[in-house]
Amino acid sequence: MKISADNPEKMWTVMVWIGLALFSVAIYFVVFPIKTEPVDMAKFAEDATKLKAENADLEQEIVSEKERFAASVWTGKLDELGPSALGHISALAKESGVVVTAFRPQRLVEDTAVAQYPLLITCEGRYPSMINFVRRLENVQGKLAVNLVQLSAADGATDQVTGSIGVVAFYEVAAAEARTASTAKTQEGGTRG
Repeated sequence: MKISADNPEKMWTVMVWIGLALFSVAIYFVVFPIKTEPVDMAKFAEDATKLKAENADLEQEIVSEKERFAASVWTGKLDELGPSALGHISALAKESGVVVTAFRPQRLVEDTAVAQYPLLITCEGRYPSMINFVRRLENVQGKLAVNLVQLSAADGATDQVTGSIGVVAFYEVAAAEARTASTAKTQEGGTRG
C-alpha cells in the first residue's frame, strides 16, 4: 500500500489506525498503571534529619578549624609582624633566662594564601635555659613555628651556649589583600567631592 498526497483516503485511514493504536496504548496504561514502590515518608524524614545533623556537625567543625587557623596566623599589618614577634620572643627569652643578642627578619616567602615570614634569633644562655626557651617557643600557643635550632658551646668550661634559632611566622596574605582593597575603597570614597 502506497501512501501519497495523491490518495487522501488512504492517508486518512492510516492516520486513524495510528490514532487508534496510540489511544489503545494510553488506555492500557490507565487501566494497568506502572507499579511503583510506595514512598516511606518516615524514612525520608529520618534521612533528612540525619543529613541536617551531619550538616550542623560539619559547619561546627568548619568554625572550629577557622578559629584554630586564625590562632596560628598573623592577620595584622605586615610592618607590625616583626616588632610583635620580637616582643613575644623577648618575653619568652626573659622568662627562660636567655639573652637575645640578635633578631633578624628574613625575606617574606609568598607561595600560597599563607605567606611564610622567617625570623632568625641569635641568643646566649645556660644550656638548660636554652633548651627551656626552645621548648617554650615550640609549645607556645602563639603564631611562631620553630624550624631551626643550632647550639654551640660558648666556653668549654661552663654550660654557657650560643644559639641560632629559626622561627617562621605565618602571615595570611588574603586577609591583608582584602584589608588593602577595603582601605583603598574607603580612601576613594572620601576624596570625591
